[in-house]
Amino acid sequence: MAIKSGVCKLCGKHFEYEHKRGRERQFCTYECKKKSDNIKVSAYLKKRYSEDPEFRKKRSKDNSAGVRRRCQQAKSEAMGRIINEIIECETTTEILEILEKNFRMKREVYDPNAR
Repeated sequence: MAIKSGVCKLCGKHFEYEHKRGRERQFCTYECKKKSDNIKVSAYLKKRYSEDPEFRKKRSKDNSAGVRRRCQQAKSEAMGRIINEIIECETTTEILEILEKNFRMKREVYDPNAR
């Protein structure tokens, strides 16, 4: 077993590692390796499918579904935090202050037609 040093192909950081067998390391961390892999896959997909309209349409549809899902998840987490804050309140003025901070929530609570 030998201690070797290298330079990360992605970030350029110097690192040392214990070389046992096989290929020498090219990246300082697993995260740098994954980023490099993602860059390579992205470049391949752009090159391979740049002229394929069906693939591009499917990719954009998948991406927009993911964006919608993440947005919905963020909204539900925010709603959960607001509800927990309201439950902990003791007076109506505290509740009104919380709703004032969260204007959209306030509008939906007081105006059922706003939905």
